[in-house]
Amino acid sequence: MDKVYLKYKEAMMNPTRLMDELGIESDGVDSLGMGIIRKEVDLTNEEKQYLLAVERGDVPSTRQILLQSSSNGININCVDPLGRSALLVAIENENIEMIELLLQYNVEVGDSLLHAINEENVEAVELILNHEVNTKGEEVGPLISNFLNFLGTLGHII
Repeated sequence: MDKVYLKYKEAMMNPTRLMDELGIESDGVDSLGMGIIRKEVDLTNEEKQYLLAVERGDVPSTRQILLQSSSNGININCVDPLGRSALLVAIENENIEMIELLLQYNVEVGDSLLHAINEENVEAVELILNHEVNTKGEEVGPLISNFLNFLGTLGHII
């Protein structure tokens, strides 16, 4: 029994090694077709500066990095070692100005809406929902409009 548990614990600590041992190849997508949440990737110095600027709330530096991102090859959707994107960091720090800036540059929203809801950051939720309506148009418009109306009623309760 102890051997089975140790093997399980080892697999949980290093799933890629187990996959290698079993000959399983991964293309960065899980069985549900979703991206792997935390994939070890080396960040460039520019990407580290970008995430640090977002963490510090340095909007002018972040704006400058975003302006140069296409010419410098910076991945504006990169994640820190904790698996957080710039948008998630801005949501955690409740930095509305930074959230607006990142959405203007069309960073991937991913599950940031769920994080904003979890953080009870109503303004961030509204920004993300409005961004989704503006970028995806009629696909999500009616559903999000109903949700925004619902959020408006919650403001009076809270």
